[in-house]
Amino acid sequence: MTGGPGLGDEELTAIDVFEATPVVAAALVAQRRRPRRLGPGRAAGVAAAALGLLVVGIAVGGLSAAPDPSASVQVSGDASATATTEGGACMPPQQGQFPAVTLAVRGTNREVGGLFGFGYGYGRQTQVPGWLLPPFPRALVAQPGDTLALSTGVGVCFRHLLVEYTATKTLPGANPTEMFDDDLVPSARTVVLEGLPDGDWVVRVTAHFDTQSTETELDLVTVSYFRILSGAGPFVTPEPRPTVAPTPLVTPAVPCSSAQPTVDVIVSLVAGQAVPVPGGTDQTGAVPEVHATLGDPIRMIVDKEICALSWNLHTVSGEGNNEAVANPDDDPLYAAQNRWEIASYGEQVLIADLHFAGGVDVRRTWRLVIDPFRVPALNLVGPDGTRFQASPGCGLYMHLANGYEASDDCGSIGYAPGLEALLVDAYEPIHVELPGWYLTLWNASCGQVTVIDTEQFASPTGCDLGGATQDNGGAPLEPAAFILPPGDTVVRLYIGAMDGLGNTFQVTYYAHVIAR
Repeated sequence: MTGGPGLGDEELTAIDVFEATPVVAAALVAQRRRPRRLGPGRAAGVAAAALGLLVVGIAVGGLSAAPDPSASVQVSGDASATATTEGGACMPPQQGQFPAVTLAVRGTNREVGGLFGFGYGYGRQTQVPGWLLPPFPRALVAQPGDTLALSTGVGVCFRHLLVEYTATKTLPGANPTEMFDDDLVPSARTVVLEGLPDGDWVVRVTAHFDTQSTETELDLVTVSYFRILSGAGPFVTPEPRPTVAPTPLVTPAVPCSSAQPTVDVIVSLVAGQAVPVPGGTDQTGAVPEVHATLGDPIRMIVDKEICALSWNLHTVSGEGNNEAVANPDDDPLYAAQNRWEIASYGEQVLIADLHFAGGVDVRRTWRLVIDPFRVPALNLVGPDGTRFQASPGCGLYMHLANGYEASDDCGSIGYAPGLEALLVDAYEPIHVELPGWYLTLWNASCGQVTVIDTEQFASPTGCDLGGATQDNGGAPLEPAAFILPPGDTVVRLYIGAMDGLGNTFQVTYYAHVIAR
């Protein structure tokens, strides 16, 4: 007989250890289509075109309890090659997703997910491995009289199954015993097989899924591995091999969840304190727009804290984030991440290509618009509580928490006084108010604006109104306040401030004040 997809065409010699035969509840006569097997040419083509990615994790897809019995099948070939099937209506698997395959002991809550070894279909394929041995703690414990239930994801059906097993001690290079190999008519979501004799077994399941299409190019196939400890034992655990712990390249910002990734996993962009914005997908074609103020923290977050194992973040123009992390062995101890800090300037299309366990690859896009830094509003508060908004002048310097630093250089003060003014009583305190920020330095003086070629500030009488500077790492400054002698004047305030996120700026403000 022929082995599973991409696993070679050698003749398999049966080992006479499986004596029990499955039971058929009823026979249905129907026209069946046989899946196209991989001959030597196809197997070589798959191996040559493989992505070079050995996936040894659980295939993605939801797990579901076995539904009530609804049908049986009659399979072609030898009469002993039969199986009872269960399930409901079939739905085609989601494109880009390899459905999960689980094995359970019938009538119990004991079940395990298959160790994903190989998959192809919908234009996707992964590298072809040899036999894989699930670790001892991941084995399904059963008795020889137990029946086994082989199931697939919610709504997804098997169209053809090849089930083989061999003793774990014969690996590698074992000649497996065929347990089941035939079409399922009608297709089924659960296939019930009789158990295995005493022993420590590894089971290989080659599953052809029902894609609701007659085109062989749309075949969807996975090869999964299970370990079954059947009987009373004792079972000999392998000697632990000395291993060198890999040096992590990237560790997750928060612990990775155990949720299984799917192609429709939500990846969101969060700017500042705004609500998360899910990224656009190739299916929708829409690119959502996200606005952020220069200096706002911007994070990309995977829903449910699922970790990607490799990724590529980039923008269309190439400015801002350009972060790529490769992890060819899909080793979560080497690289795993579920949150990324994003730095971008101006307007960019941000593209995130993320690769998850089980061969799940997604692309998410956003149009990220970074609005210019707006100088915070500064108020002068008179003795009676009257507020007057000062005007920021030229010469802004800023250093943002994300590392961005900029300043402007100009020959004018950038301010011309108008008729509006703050009216106060002379020698009464005027307070400085800068909501959302605390002062790291301030200095105030009074004078007049003169114009020759450009506006300039002049203080011929040396009207110094005071100031303070915070020591590096010292206590916050006391609230800034000053008093004015009688007169119609322009107050100049040089302000340095910081917000709770670590963004800092320095700029000169001006205000027209009349003290009586």
